[in-house]
Amino acid sequence: MDLVGELARCGVIDGGGRLGAGDRLGGNRDSNDSAAKILAARLRRVDGKARLTVADAVYLSQKDLRQVQLAKGAIRAGVDLLLKNAGVAAAAVDEVIIAGSFGYHLRAESLLHLGLLPRELAGKISFAGNTSKSGARLFLLNHAERARAAALARAVRAVNLADDEGFQKVFIAALAFPAARE
Repeated sequence: MDLVGELARCGVIDGGGRLGAGDRLGGNRDSNDSAAKILAARLRRVDGKARLTVADAVYLSQKDLRQVQLAKGAIRAGVDLLLKNAGVAAAAVDEVIIAGSFGYHLRAESLLHLGLLPRELAGKISFAGNTSKSGARLFLLNHAERARAAALARAVRAVNLADDEGFQKVFIAALAFPAARE
C-alpha cells in the first residue's frame, strides 16, 4: 500500500490506475522529486506490459495494481457513503482509528496519497494495531465494559452499502487515484 501510495504521489501511475502510462514511464520527468526518479528507474516493460521492480524477483505488475485499486475503491466508497449517510463532512471527523494487523504496515500519508481516505482526514489518522485479543479480554473480564459494549451494540445503526442505490456510482468514482503531488 505504501508503494502504491508513493507511485500515486509521484505520478508513476495515472488517475485511471495505469502503471507508467504512455511514453511517460515514471510520471513527471521534469520532477525534482528524488523518489519519483528512483521509482521511474525501476519501471520496465516485460512482454509489452509495464511493471515496477521492487527487488530481484519481486515486482509490482499492472494486475497487482488493479487489485489494490479495486480494494481502494470499495473502501473509499464505503467511507464516502457512511459519511453521507451520517450527514457528516469528512472535515468534521475528529479521529480515524485503524485497527487490525492491516494498520501495522501502513502510513497515514499513503492512505491519503492513494485516495483511500479523504484528504480532510490528514493529521487525524491513528493506528490501534491488532485489538482483537485485548478487546476480547476486556469483554470477558470486565462486566462494566461488557454492559457498555452491549449498550453500544444496541445503539449502532447498520448501513448495508450494497443496498445503497448510489453505491455503484460512488465506487466507480472512488477507483480513480488522486492527481500526483509534488
